[in-house]
Amino acid sequence: MHIHTRPVNLQRVKLQFDYVITHAENGRLICAGFTRHCAMNLKGVPVAVDPKTVQLWKSFPK
Repeated sequence: MHIHTRPVNLQRVKLQFDYVITHAENGRLICAGFTRHCAMNLKGVPVAVDPKTVQLWKSFPK
């Protein structure tokens, strides 16, 4: 199994990643999906995504 992920959407507080899982031997698509995440502080309050994460996000190829 191969799992491919890529960042696809960055908002002020939210991030989204897309995933594709393929069969390791024949490359056939097994499934695709996504996850959404929210940046939070230590108290569990939503906060803006930190600048370091934004910079890393922008470094990924489109």
